[in-house]
Amino acid sequence: MHHPYPEVLVEIQEVLETVLGMQFNHVMLNRYEDGGVSIGRHSDTLENKVIASISLGAERQFIFRPREKSAAEPIKLRPADGSLLVMQGDTQVNWKHEIPREPSIKRGRISLTFRQIYA
Repeated sequence: MHHPYPEVLVEIQEVLETVLGMQFNHVMLNRYEDGGVSIGRHSDTLENKVIASISLGAERQFIFRPREKSAAEPIKLRPADGSLLVMQGDTQVNWKHEIPREPSIKRGRISLTFRQIYA
């Protein structure tokens, strides 16, 4: 889908591009109404060269797991409201990520994921 962004998203993207020194050509908004909403373990397509995710609202667990069976332990993060998580390089090749259900969390969360998508 190719639609113009609302002005507030353009402003956020411009700040992000300045901070990271790179350009983005896509943004996706995910809304998690509460801790009952999750996203299963996955990796994004390799066309996503860089993904910069801004978390807004409730803190939710974000887990990276190695794609291949290995001795590596999962990496568990809990991004705070307003935090930025950047996935780039071989992240999608080597890792899967997920946001599990956390029924005790009653507040909502929004994730803005700015991407570099190339065919």
